[in-house]
Amino acid sequence: PPQPASLPGAALASLPGDTSLVTFVYNPHRYPAFVSGVRQLCEQRRTRARICLQSGTHDRSPAGISTRISDACELLGAAHLDAFFAEYVCPDEHLQDVRDALLAASSDPRVRAVGASTHSVSAASALLDLHEAEDDPLLDAIMLRVGMAHQVHETASTLERAAALGVPVVGFCSTRWNGLLEEAPELGLGAPPSAAECVGWSLGSQGVEYVVHSSRNQRELTDVLVPAAALADTLCGGSGERERWSRYGDAWCEARGTSDGFEAD
Repeated sequence: PPQPASLPGAALASLPGDTSLVTFVYNPHRYPAFVSGVRQLCEQRRTRARICLQSGTHDRSPAGISTRISDACELLGAAHLDAFFAEYVCPDEHLQDVRDALLAASSDPRVRAVGASTHSVSAASALLDLHEAEDDPLLDAIMLRVGMAHQVHETASTLERAAALGVPVVGFCSTRWNGLLEEAPELGLGAPPSAAECVGWSLGSQGVEYVVHSSRNQRELTDVLVPAAALADTLCGGSGERERWSRYGDAWCEARGTSDGFEAD
């Protein structure tokens, strides 16, 4: 459903004064009401300083990238984007095309940082191999599926490698497209996690800087945003609560015949 213009403002108001709101606008034309609310915040210098504006595209052409940057900046009323992502990089893509796309975005003066998103562990590994120079990763961030229903050894290894390279991780799909929020009595593990617990689990994962999560209305926003930040401390590595929800996520995947942290490739 269309996300209301009041949602971005409500999100920012619910956060402590020293906290930034990360707003990812993949297609700035898709949710005009939501984009309108972000624009209103960007028009105020004080609130613009607290918003991390991001966009991206799966178009690898320089013209397509420039158009998406222009669209996002124009519709958001922003002079620049804080980050721009090459979206949904696949393992069968030509890596040089992705590299060229990232360089095209990073050379645009309206872009402060570049990243890439992927569902694939082999693509993630290849992306982390991209360097501008020795010991200088091309990526400023990498967006990966991180969640209690996306646990495989390869996921943990990729997070460790990103951390070793100093590349921050952006988590997405923490609720497994809301599937984790549904009752699952067949698991025999009690009530399912809340959206805040799903996001908190992802935030508590190694190297995860922030998690992209979409709230459809203000109630969902209130139920997730502040609680998730607090839960991240109790759902970090090694805690009993994290282990509890990790077992739940494993059981949920096993019951559905899948364990994909990334696509198998």
